[in-house]
Amino acid sequence: MNRYLLAFFLIFSLPVLADQQICQKDIPSTTPTERFTSNTTDVVTDNKTNLMWKRCGEGQSGSACIGKTKNYTLEQAVDYVKNLNKGAGIEGYTDWRLPTVMELKSLVEEQCVNPSINLQVFPNSTPKAFWSSSPFAGISGYVWYVNFNQGYDNYVNSNYGGNYIRLVRNK
Repeated sequence: MNRYLLAFFLIFSLPVLADQQICQKDIPSTTPTERFTSNTTDVVTDNKTNLMWKRCGEGQSGSACIGKTKNYTLEQAVDYVKNLNKGAGIEGYTDWRLPTVMELKSLVEEQCVNPSINLQVFPNSTPKAFWSSSPFAGISGYVWYVNFNQGYDNYVNSNYGGNYIRLVRNK
């Protein structure tokens, strides 16, 4: 009988839970809010890594990161960053780049899924895969990414057009 109740609950609650971040507070936070300094509406500094991050994924804007993040192939992502830096940049900085896989993994909040990132620091973050600049050494033309749904990293063909961009710069 209990199995049927659990199945009933899961069937009807998963669509609701699918749009909400789920965190296990009994696991220590890996990216506590206090670790970050808000430089401006658009930029935060990670005081542990000394990296400056754009708060929103590309396609989103404002302090609440409103809007839909955009998909890019790796080539499109590299071109986007190059053109951004040729122009005004962000907050006057013109040295933005795609993060390495290790830099991107440093943002993973291990106590949370959907997304596995601190939503106070990176609001409305898309629980999807974000490009890194790190090539996969095992197969030519493949690049690492970090999926912020559950916080894992993997690699994919650089021509794949379904990943997102989170920009970083050295402080």
